[in-house]
Amino acid sequence: MDEWLTPAVVQRIKWLRKKKGWSLGELARRASLSRSFVGKLEADPSRGMTMTTLESFSRAFQVPPWALLLGLERSTGSGS
Repeated sequence: MDEWLTPAVVQRIKWLRKKKGWSLGELARRASLSRSFVGKLEADPSRGMTMTTLESFSRAFQVPPWALLLGLERSTGSGS
C-alpha cells in the first residue's frame, strides 16, 4: 500500500477499534494478527501495510476493505 495512504488508514483503524471498545489484543485476535504487529503499526503508521493486512482488518471490523480506505466505516453500525 502506498506510503501516503497507510497513515490515514491506520488512523481510521485505531479510531474504529476505540469506538468498539476493543483492546489492541482484541483487534489482533479478530484480525488474526499479532498484538505486537498491531501495536507497532498504530505507533508508527509509516511502517506500511499490505493489502492482505488491510483485508485482515476489514474482516475484523466486518466492513469491505474500501470502506477503511475511504473512511466510510464511520457510517456503519457500531456492533461488536
